[in-house]
Amino acid sequence: QNDALSTNPLIDLLMNDNNSRLIYIKPLNYGRTNLIIIDQCLPSSIKNLDIIISDIDQLKIFGRSRLELNTTSLIYVQAVDFDGNLFNLTNIYHLINIIIEQTLKPNILFIEYESKSNLDYQTLAYRIHTLDIGRTHVKFYALNIKSNIIEFEVYEKLRIYPKELNVLPLSTIQLMIIGSSQMLGTTIEWSTNNTDIIDLEINNIFKTKTIGHAIVQAKSIGYDPLLGKSVVYGEDTCIIHVVQIHSIRLHIPTSEVLPNKLVPLTVLPYDHEKNPIVITDVFLHSLIFTWSLSNTHLAQFRPIIGNISSYTRTFVTNIETLRTGRISIDVRLLTNSKNLNKLLLKTSHELSSSIELNIVEQFYLNQFDETRTILIGPNSRLNLFHIPNDITLELLSPSKNIHLDINTKIIHTDEHLDGEAILYMKYRGIKQEKKIISSSIVGAYLIQVKPIHYILLQSYLPQETSSLFSSIPVDYKLPLSVSYHDELGRRFDAASISLRTFSYRGDMISTNSNNTQIYEIIPLKNGSNILVVDGGLEYLRAYLPVQSNSGFLLPKSSISSLKQVYYIGDIVCFESNLNNDEKTKDRWSSDDGMYVDSKYGIGQMTMDGERHLHLKIDGQTITSERFNVQIPNEIKLLKGTNDFLYDGEEGKPVSYPVVFGGDSSTNLYGLCYREGLEHAQSIGTLRPIFECHLEFIKSKSNNPKASTLFKTQAIFDLDLMSWACQITRKSSYDSSTYDDSFRLIVQTSYQINSNELIIPYQPIFKLSSSSSIYLSEEHPYNSIHISTLPTNEKYIQLISSDPSIVRITKNSTDPFLYNIELRHGAKTNNQEQIYIDIKNILTGQNQRVNIKVQKRFIDNPIGRILASLLLCASLALIVYGLAYRKPFISSSTTTTAATPMITKQISSSPRVLQSPPTPKRHLLFDDHHSSSFDSPTTVQHNDQPVVRLYSAQDLRSRSIANSPRSAMSNMTLPTTDERDIQARLQRLYN
Repeated sequence: QNDALSTNPLIDLLMNDNNSRLIYIKPLNYGRTNLIIIDQCLPSSIKNLDIIISDIDQLKIFGRSRLELNTTSLIYVQAVDFDGNLFNLTNIYHLINIIIEQTLKPNILFIEYESKSNLDYQTLAYRIHTLDIGRTHVKFYALNIKSNIIEFEVYEKLRIYPKELNVLPLSTIQLMIIGSSQMLGTTIEWSTNNTDIIDLEINNIFKTKTIGHAIVQAKSIGYDPLLGKSVVYGEDTCIIHVVQIHSIRLHIPTSEVLPNKLVPLTVLPYDHEKNPIVITDVFLHSLIFTWSLSNTHLAQFRPIIGNISSYTRTFVTNIETLRTGRISIDVRLLTNSKNLNKLLLKTSHELSSSIELNIVEQFYLNQFDETRTILIGPNSRLNLFHIPNDITLELLSPSKNIHLDINTKIIHTDEHLDGEAILYMKYRGIKQEKKIISSSIVGAYLIQVKPIHYILLQSYLPQETSSLFSSIPVDYKLPLSVSYHDELGRRFDAASISLRTFSYRGDMISTNSNNTQIYEIIPLKNGSNILVVDGGLEYLRAYLPVQSNSGFLLPKSSISSLKQVYYIGDIVCFESNLNNDEKTKDRWSSDDGMYVDSKYGIGQMTMDGERHLHLKIDGQTITSERFNVQIPNEIKLLKGTNDFLYDGEEGKPVSYPVVFGGDSSTNLYGLCYREGLEHAQSIGTLRPIFECHLEFIKSKSNNPKASTLFKTQAIFDLDLMSWACQITRKSSYDSSTYDDSFRLIVQTSYQINSNELIIPYQPIFKLSSSSSIYLSEEHPYNSIHISTLPTNEKYIQLISSDPSIVRITKNSTDPFLYNIELRHGAKTNNQEQIYIDIKNILTGQNQRVNIKVQKRFIDNPIGRILASLLLCASLALIVYGLAYRKPFISSSTTTTAATPMITKQISSSPRVLQSPPTPKRHLLFDDHHSSSFDSPTTVQHNDQPVVRLYSAQDLRSRSIANSPRSAMSNMTLPTTDERDIQARLQRLYN
């Protein structure tokens, strides 16, 4: 029953007369309804079925879109409406008529419907058969249904080449992958089951370590967009046997050869089972081959790459025959050390091998010598050039495999391996009445068809290049000549052969060829490598040892040179690997966007994009590196070692480093020397691409501008080896009390973010006093006032050159006022200059103030003599007075107002004279006034020397008793005092 039958029916139920269990549903309108099925025998058994009537919006396809050749795969198709509901396609498959089309013709896929593989009534299965390798787009669509276009790829089965290897220890091998998906995002995962035998270095490059066996596995993994997940496209394994050399065999492709011919010689190594060992880089860097000839007059060794002496000790070389005769060729194999000998060779002794070669005489074939013989290979074509117009060609051939095209003047052969013909060159003569009067043979050539016997490789380095390098420069286009020869050493004029060049280190060498006989060999990296030229047969195989070295070293290294990223402003110094690195020649050059010092090889990046640096050797420009230069995302301004900006000496610069790139710590790369950078800077190679600006932060009106005090410029600082903002004081200005900071910023023509640097300002301090200070006993005090920032109090130091003479004390009220005092009693007869050093330990500023001290009279030589005489006279008078004293005691002793009173001297302290308080008479003391400290009063009598008296305050601060002045005060004439006479009499009577 249907719940919508009574009101608005969406479906109509049609019963089958033959089968009551089969009910047909006929949709009547769009919508959603519910069908209830009840078993009348079991009313409790009820089944509900939702029915949706809508149109198909699109087809949904899933499965694998990356398929291996010669395999089949299933893809599945579903039909959905706008809301994503699935349709029952089993019943309507023929109604919707799904069409499948491929864009690539001929089709590389065969797709058919396979109903037995349907997942359910909503999912149809299609079987895909792969026919050929390639990519194609497949369109799935139906009438009034959106089409789905899916990209399919058919790839060859993944295989590792070679499948099995016999190699020596210390060999570097790059295994090759054949097949697998070539779609973007596909990766190859490499692994080995024994890391003790071999190590995985980079991707598919392995290095053997010691004797043993290991299995290398490669697995191709990628993301299949149709499947929606990563899948394994294929996997394969390779067996590597690491063995030792048990024996060697010297191989030569022929035993008889003509004079003046070149023949290759190759040393072939074998393991203990007589299996050949693959020749890898270890044959160049660890094995030494010594060649010898029995007779050097008959033949000479010629390295494959001429002008390089190191190639004479490799495993392969050429021999040039000179004269007829029989020679013996011998080769011996050694290693560089005993450890290598034990690792690489089975025996502790050297391995050797020898062969004999017959050099036969020249001969004639059918009365044709070698110069008039054309040697051509099977299935080959030879173009004949420079044939005069009045010469006709005629070919007389007993065999049917040599043909001549008169119109194109081309000789071609078929697949037969031998054959002979004679090519005649005839003079047409003079035509008269359409007839040739005479015709004569002016030349004839013998054409021989023979199989190729061996391949010969030849190359050379120009004289200058070979004198500068001990090996082939990286990126140098080395010309390689490939020629084909018969068993007698004669060179083929034409040969058709399919050559393949490969290397077990494909990342180190590149080859290209314009034709079949001239190749360009381009080393890509430093190191040793073997290039194999393979003609498809074992005897048609030649080896080229390649030892390469960079013309200059790059400061950055990566797998691909295109991945090397530099920033604008980067400076690159290239280290030359030349044997004779002559700085007198300009070998370096570049294209736009890069400044280059052509003498020292220093480059500065100035524009973004791909840039090139060139090294010119022997007239050939070698592009040794490509640079990917980018605009830096950030510029960093650093303080360096400068925590503040000091207003110091005029013309003394201060530099703040500038670094381009937020992820960079420097913009200088490579092995850079000051000499080269100075030269690059002098010729304008190092040019700043930024500007520096300095300004005060507070910018007060009474303060000068920063540009008034300092000169700011962008430079390359040779001391910092970095770009920098250099700040130099250019004028003197009294800014000792300016408490401010500077803001330093960097600007470029690019929209690059840069930080600003806040730099505290430290002006020089100023002194209020003059350059000299005067001190004397009369004026023993003075002061120095320093004008500087308040924060510099703890950094200011005053140091006296002689603290025993001049003492420095800090004023308690003013932190920058310092009291200078001449110590009392200090000897002023010092011959050395007395001074005070004023230092700012933060900035290092130092200023010296000279102290000029007035010498005392007693410190002079004459003064000392007079003082001594006065002292002696005083002592004599005292002794004289005691000897002739009067023996009576006066009852009273008085002194007049004009006579000073002598106080009793109880101790050794000097006597002090006091006068009555009469200021007008220059008395020393009175009741209302006393003399100041700075103006001492003197009194003089006829019987006494000059005596200088001080106030009571000074008496408390000075020890007059011990001073020379007190000694002079003691040298007064004796007077009669009542208390003094009484004391003396008392001591006499006792």
